[in-house]
Amino acid sequence: MKNAKKDSNSRARLTHVITSLGKSAAKPIFGALLLAGLVQHGYSQSYSLTNVWVVTNNTPSTHITTGDNNRGMAYDAISNQVLVVNKGVPTIDVFSSSGSYVGSVDASWTVGGNFKVDQVVVAEDGVIYGGNLQTAPSGTAPFKIYRWSSWNDTNQVTAFSGDPTFGLTLPGKRIGDTLVVSGSGTNTLILAGLNTSSAATTNVVLFRTSDGTNFTPTILSFTNLPAAGSGVAFGLAFYTNNTFLIKPNGSANLYLVQYPTNLAGVQITNGVVLGSTPLAGNYLQLSYNPVAKLLATHGATSTNVSLYSLPSFSSGLTLLATTTISTANANGNQTAGVALGGPGKTNVIYALETNNGLQASQINFTAAAVAPTITTQPVGGTIYTNAPSFTLSVVASGSVPFFYQWQFNSNNISGATNSTYTLNFPPVTNSGYYSVIVSNAGGSTSSVAVLVNVSTPLSSSVVTQLWTVAAGSRSYLGTSDYNTRGIAYDTNTSRVLVSDHGNTTIYVLNANNGNDLFTMNTLGIAGSFFPLNLVGVAGDGVVYAAGLTLDGNNFNIYSWPAAESNAVPAQAYGPNGSIGSTDRIGDSMAVRGAGLTTQILFGSFNSNNVVLFTTTDGATFTPMVINVPGAPNNFAGLGIAFGSSNTFWAKSSGFDLRQVAFDPVAGSASVIQDFAVPAQIATSLGGIGIDTNLNILAGVIFNDNPNDLQLFQLNGTNPPSLFHQAFFATANGNIQANAAVAIKSGRAFALDVNNGIVALSYGVPPPPLSAYSIASVTAQPGPAVVLTWQSVSGHSYQVQYKNSLSDASWINTGSPITATGATTASTNSVIGTNTRFYRILGL
Repeated sequence: MKNAKKDSNSRARLTHVITSLGKSAAKPIFGALLLAGLVQHGYSQSYSLTNVWVVTNNTPSTHITTGDNNRGMAYDAISNQVLVVNKGVPTIDVFSSSGSYVGSVDASWTVGGNFKVDQVVVAEDGVIYGGNLQTAPSGTAPFKIYRWSSWNDTNQVTAFSGDPTFGLTLPGKRIGDTLVVSGSGTNTLILAGLNTSSAATTNVVLFRTSDGTNFTPTILSFTNLPAAGSGVAFGLAFYTNNTFLIKPNGSANLYLVQYPTNLAGVQITNGVVLGSTPLAGNYLQLSYNPVAKLLATHGATSTNVSLYSLPSFSSGLTLLATTTISTANANGNQTAGVALGGPGKTNVIYALETNNGLQASQINFTAAAVAPTITTQPVGGTIYTNAPSFTLSVVASGSVPFFYQWQFNSNNISGATNSTYTLNFPPVTNSGYYSVIVSNAGGSTSSVAVLVNVSTPLSSSVVTQLWTVAAGSRSYLGTSDYNTRGIAYDTNTSRVLVSDHGNTTIYVLNANNGNDLFTMNTLGIAGSFFPLNLVGVAGDGVVYAAGLTLDGNNFNIYSWPAAESNAVPAQAYGPNGSIGSTDRIGDSMAVRGAGLTTQILFGSFNSNNVVLFTTTDGATFTPMVINVPGAPNNFAGLGIAFGSSNTFWAKSSGFDLRQVAFDPVAGSASVIQDFAVPAQIATSLGGIGIDTNLNILAGVIFNDNPNDLQLFQLNGTNPPSLFHQAFFATANGNIQANAAVAIKSGRAFALDVNNGIVALSYGVPPPPLSAYSIASVTAQPGPAVVLTWQSVSGHSYQVQYKNSLSDASWINTGSPITATGATTASTNSVIGTNTRFYRILGL
């Protein structure tokens, strides 16, 4: 085997090889790829031929023999079979694509000619035509073409019988050594070479049909075409339209010739030579695929079977690959056969060498390497030093294999040569820009550089983590099912309640250690899209659970007198009530008050409404839809919490944090504070809860890895200040941003859907001075400097100064100051002409 054309980047090409010619399932894939490649990238592909099987002389049951008997061969694309003539019997053997003998065409009824059947061809519709050999065609010694609809057809049909030369006088003229076919049905065309024993000729006979059965000949004569030398065979193959290829014996060129399209009633006509291209070798048989633009050749005087690319005749032939066929026996008649085969006629070259058997050579196609293209870019983000892992990944398309090199701030990272790169418990020094270079044999490309911020999590001395329950550790805390969405805290019994809409169940846990205690009685709960979705506990210990409605209808609220296993649910709203709007509610819920002052608040998922439920008897509730002008739709859909007095806070992932004042009687509302994100408050914060006594806000951050519960100090009209982060035990996806937080009386419990529960105890946080404790103010000489900073009422602060930043210590300016509002100011005189640097410390 020899590969005649190679690409310089062949070390990493993707090679498509058909491992078994008998397995048709693989072939169409190869054929499609080969055809696509030829059309698009033929200039840079490579091919090789592998000999896969041979039917040798005297193989049992076959008629493959010596004695110059096997002269004609054809491929049937319909049945994926190969046909070989034995002129002596006469018969036509049929072989499968894997070389197995299938049977023989019945040719016993053929008569006349020097050989009754010498050549065989198969049209595109699978019809088989056989031609005899007639060395003196005349009315009494006719040339014949026989027709079989399939290889096992027993009908005796003669498609032509007569003198196709119309009495043309040629010394030792003969017809039937070369036969090729094109088309199907009434468009079937057959070419037969016209030879002489002692003189050259340029004549070819074209047979055409009007009924698909009976054929009429026309002699095609060409000028400016070298005459074929004496001998029995020369190369013919249809090309495109009304053209064909001819390889005269003795000529070093392949010619493209054209014949007229209208041959009705014409016995002899002149053809036109359109061009030539070099092609060495004598007695070459040709097989051309006009779709794939492939030409196969084999000649009796050469042991080579060759594959060429012929994208256009003007561009010439390109030798793609060659292989050899064994010639243990002489072939004095110089006859042979060749056919492109396999689905699309692009998978195999079948070659017949008279007296030496039938050989199949697999066409191996190696596609040119396609340079990589990044289809999925890496994604950066904010991570923390306690993150077990953060993985950057890239997905590329193109020719495999790919090679990867990750970079940090444009410098190669040693050993980072996979499609992913993982940071494990990264230090803050790992903050920076990460990118990856993807390369293959076709080239290379770089991803975008993404920023990864590594921060140290904020930890407050007033916060203690009580316990954590990981997703997957309990039956009701799934890792991907989004079933468990609600959490509540009962200060009366020190119990945590977790609601699971998948099982319509409320689980009760010990608030001190997270141990499971029991499940609430939920018998009879029904209705709503989810009958039970969220849960809350009022100040008097009454438990409330609500379903989820998608359109404001069939909504239910249930109540239990206490978080006890023997408590029986009652209908607090419903059954299957309508809230008076088409809003989706039940994804966020807040409960406050007790008895007659109990209020239940829901955010809307598809509008800028909220729905407030109040009671006049402490048992049943009435809804009020409150529109919040200026607020966007869904601003409270995934996070809502009561604030002080008649206010509530709202924060869904992707929205600002807003404080809204409302009138529970008039049903009106207005936004009184809007803290834009991002600031200290991440845009993904959701599922919020508020401790109105200590002015602490808690919420779940969904874009940290893993997600975390964050605690903020509310600072009046100043933005809330983050003072603690607590991370969930798992890092599973939560693309719906479902979370719930219960925070009051020094305890915070957070549920991050698919990631479990975190429980904290907390106290009063220190003053929010992270932005001021390291800030310095340069005071130029003058009478006084007024310093103003954000503060928390009741907290103490100390103003300090240095005359030079290189001084060893800071000096107090006056006594500590106790803040009485959201901002505090201090005036300090500058002595002399000194420049001073100031800072403010929270005590």
